[in-house]
Amino acid sequence: MFFLRWKSCLAGSLLVAVLPCSHAAIDLRGSVGLEARAFTELDFVQSSLALETEWYWESGDSSIAWKLKPFARLDNRDDERTHADLREFFFQYANQRWEFRAGINKVFWGVTESQHLVDVLNQTDYLEGFDGEDKLGQPMLQLTSVNDWGVIDAFVLPYFRERKFPGQDGGFNYQLMLNTATGEQAFKAHWLDAEYESSQEDKHVDSAIRYSHFIGPIDVGISYFSGTARDPLLAIARVDQQEQIAYWSQTYLQMTQWGITLQATLGAWLLKLEAIERDWSAENYSALSAGFEYTVYGVSEQGADLGLLLEWNHDSRGDQATSPNQNDLFAGMRYSFNNPQSSEILMGVSTDLDNRRSSMGKVEASHRLGDSFRLSIDAWFFNSDDATDPVYLFSEQNFIQISLEKFF
Repeated sequence: MFFLRWKSCLAGSLLVAVLPCSHAAIDLRGSVGLEARAFTELDFVQSSLALETEWYWESGDSSIAWKLKPFARLDNRDDERTHADLREFFFQYANQRWEFRAGINKVFWGVTESQHLVDVLNQTDYLEGFDGEDKLGQPMLQLTSVNDWGVIDAFVLPYFRERKFPGQDGGFNYQLMLNTATGEQAFKAHWLDAEYESSQEDKHVDSAIRYSHFIGPIDVGISYFSGTARDPLLAIARVDQQEQIAYWSQTYLQMTQWGITLQATLGAWLLKLEAIERDWSAENYSALSAGFEYTVYGVSEQGADLGLLLEWNHDSRGDQATSPNQNDLFAGMRYSFNNPQSSEILMGVSTDLDNRRSSMGKVEASHRLGDSFRLSIDAWFFNSDDATDPVYLFSEQNFIQISLEKFF
């Protein structure tokens, strides 16, 4: 990372030319990373190169700012996973009571570890990962009002972005295991064009509002969203037995969703809750994720901390839920070494309480090398013998991933 401080305007720069430039500052940072995924059952390795940069300009009085954050990945095996995205590109004006942003941005709502029910503004970047942690940039207008009694964020979202899926040669490609006359075979996925409930399709203007506030040790957030659901309804349109291809359809419905997040910090205890009520033309439903993280401090002579996590996930649709978390218990631990290398390990298992043979497990570990490198190891495993279970689609796609990133 390097930092430049400007004391005069830069002629020829459109962004800077229209802004007050006395004592302005530019911050430029980024990372480049190599990644390798080994899919044990599928017997192949998928490698890629990723580059992300962040450019931030701020006026001397911090009232005006611009931010640009592009991202790109080049994959050696899956052409669909070779992609680029503007994670953030927005203009910001702020004073003591108001903040306005216009452009492309990422906004995160959520507190629990196992899933983020209320986080509905940005589309999931499924090409990066299936767990919903990575998001695409969302065009938006955002107005924030800061008050003694809480913060109000209002959003206008003028454009919708479809979810993209890996290709037939990549991992997490929704391959379908079917019993045929010659035994069980894997049918590769082919994605049909997206369909929309709204006649405006991806031009539908969505809106959202959120209230957040601290009440003693409790952080509360109440949100409302109206517009196109980010998660599509998926279905198998047809199957080509000869070519062994399953054709998948994806439909985006209109919805309204109320959400609430609660997080209470009580000493070593961190209590968490996310809950939603969603109304749409499919079956209306409610869902929640609730649990805790308890931290044991100083478990080693070097001062390491151990966090114990337990969360229950419930979906009122039961077996008809499109999410694997319809009645599941997540148990995990987070071990922070608290060393100069910022070493940390997170691991956990989510088990279906209605079908104990359905489970998902993950391990995430990271360790800094020197001042500018980070080594990460991630692994996921899936277990299910029920073809109607969402986890079953990935039951043959256990993997381990190794990443090395260079920060600048």
